[in-house]
Amino acid sequence: MQEIKERFKELRKELKLNQSEFGKRLAVSKDVISNIEIGRVQPKTLLIDAICDTFKVNKDWLVNGSGNMFNDSKENVELEELLYKISKENSSLYPTVLKLSQLDSESLVLIDSLLDKILKK
Repeated sequence: MQEIKERFKELRKELKLNQSEFGKRLAVSKDVISNIEIGRVQPKTLLIDAICDTFKVNKDWLVNGSGNMFNDSKENVELEELLYKISKENSSLYPTVLKLSQLDSESLVLIDSLLDKILKK
């Protein structure tokens, strides 16, 4: 059976993050991630909880290897990663993304249609 250190590494690779990026998202150093992945130390409960909250990881999978890796669909996790990347690279988009998150589905369909038209020009 796979050990927690292997699931840490598998998760990080699934998220397409290096150890430094993974640690930064969790407010820990690259060394902490490296030490966990090589089995030098066991992850603390606080870090496990942070991983599960930040990346929507199934805690039972991370700790015991049971169930699916993610609580949400992979698409939701990818969307969260994309939004994080966009907001990090262009902070002026944050207010727009915030407004989009407050729209109902009918309004989002209209916005999507408008964006399609703009992109076709």
